Amino acid sequence: MAYSLLSRRVPPLRTDSGALGGAALFGAFHGTLLPALGIQAPVGELPRAWWVWEGGSHVVFGVAVDLVVGGVRRVTG
Repeated sequence: MAYSLLSRRVPPLRTDSGALGGAALFGAFHGTLLPALGIQAPVGELPRAWWVWEGGSHVVFGVAVDLVVGGVRRVTG
């Protein structure tokens, strides 16, 4: 829901079909907020495989959300 509203107001979020939005979500939470709250280790201490898995999954998530949002917009006009 938030992505749908934000992507209308901030079109660059839809760059690369939502991949940028997913990467931004990853950076905002895993890169800053979660380590600051002590929920996650600092990103510099995490293994390279973590970057591939977490970063990649957020990019895929962003693309999937963009596909769904785009489909709903086409159906609802």
